[in-house]
Amino acid sequence: MKKPSRILSIAALTCAAGTVAATATLTLGMGAGTPTAQAAETHTPSSKTAYEITTETVAKIDRSTPPTGSVFATVNDKRDIRCYFLADLTTEHPGPEGQTVKIPPYITSGIMEVGFDAKNNPNPDDENAGMVQVKDPVRICARMWDTGDMNPNGITNSLIPQGFVSPKPVMLESDPRDRDPNGKPFPAQLVTNVPGHYIPPLAECVIDNTVAVIPGASNVCAKLGLPVLQR
Repeated sequence: MKKPSRILSIAALTCAAGTVAATATLTLGMGAGTPTAQAAETHTPSSKTAYEITTETVAKIDRSTPPTGSVFATVNDKRDIRCYFLADLTTEHPGPEGQTVKIPPYITSGIMEVGFDAKNNPNPDDENAGMVQVKDPVRICARMWDTGDMNPNGITNSLIPQGFVSPKPVMLESDPRDRDPNGKPFPAQLVTNVPGHYIPPLAECVIDNTVAVIPGASNVCAKLGLPVLQR
């Protein structure tokens, strides 16, 4: 099945591997098979960040056998990762403008190749040209959960445990060397994607030959009729 077209730019993140560009896309296919590899509960009392706990837990997962009722599936092209808001493959959500604009069920994310020249793209027909293969899909999506980008308009509030305190937005002062066209310094800006937001258990499933990172327990892929990503 042809991959869905990208329709809405959501976020841009930076990590050690490079720039993580995220765009939202519509889900046009369901996938097949059965089930999952999981990330695990995070944000327990610890000196480590939620993001560190999540990625360390993922690294310890035994992927030699799939969870009960599941099967494995390989994905050769892992440049484009789907980060789902919920264990729901089809529901669209109200956007900031209300019902007139819908947010698709997931955000797609990947790592841009450093120094890629889009104007001289040797593969213009490749919609993922300039992106590198992602070795750890959960790590990519966990970072987006950590900064709150996976909860626009409270879409994933239902997943946040009672009593969990999300970080508050902060005012970020601009670099005094930066000036507008009139030579005036830019005002401070309110930054909402502050690290420390809730990160749920995350599972690596396969949909339309694409990696889909879905919140849920180790059997969430099986419940959705999807195979588990074979590492």
